[in-house]
Amino acid sequence: MAGKYYILKNCSTFYRLTQMRYAEELRPYGLGAGQQYFLWHIASNPGVSMAELAENGAYDNGTVTRAVSKLKDSGYIRIEPDDRDRRAKRLYPTEKGSAMLEPIHQMRARWFRAVTVDFSDEEKAQVNILLARLAENARRALSPHQECGK
Repeated sequence: MAGKYYILKNCSTFYRLTQMRYAEELRPYGLGAGQQYFLWHIASNPGVSMAELAENGAYDNGTVTRAVSKLKDSGYIRIEPDDRDRRAKRLYPTEKGSAMLEPIHQMRARWFRAVTVDFSDEEKAQVNILLARLAENARRALSPHQECGK
């Protein structure tokens, strides 16, 4: 019965197509599709740590490290040591990084309008609720305190 729904296939297809669109729109800024999440989160939450970025987006440390390094090298963010824990790093947007909030917001809004063109407001809300539940269930299923399938 589980095979009949194709949820993972459809989520994966949607994700890949979204990444393709974002990559195309971000190319003039020297940003990759994956970097926009990190830049958005850093610019919206100045002082966020790399560990917080990883946890919030369910990314592994290597992915966060590579994205942060590229953003720093491109002049979009700066990295400072944490005042309380010198091993931890705090991330802040530069002026260039802060200036990207609006273009990223507009890009996301255009894409959302395009992919939900024939959705009612109720359907948009329902998709959001259901996908959020799937994500939360996945987080719980991977939690070290819970065995999968129970």
